[in-house]
Amino acid sequence: MDTIEIKIGFPAPPREAAKAIERAFVEKATRAGAINAHVLKKNGQWTYVAQFVDTEKAALFAAGLTKAVGAALQVDVKPNSNDAEN
Repeated sequence: MDTIEIKIGFPAPPREAAKAIERAFVEKATRAGAINAHVLKKNGQWTYVAQFVDTEKAALFAAGLTKAVGAALQVDVKPNSNDAEN
């Protein structure tokens, strides 16, 4: 099984809005079919990460994000299974 990982980076939001923004992102990604959604925080930069198994759901979510933020996204397709087991 392969997973599709969508990443988008932005400067960290204002402290008072950070939790609400993070919660909203995770909830929207989960409703869209993500098997995992989280925010990586490092050096004042946030990377929003959502992982999907369903390619169509990933594409729809990525298209929605691109339209909403007006930015290009980095999409990685990574094998989730071990070839030695197959």
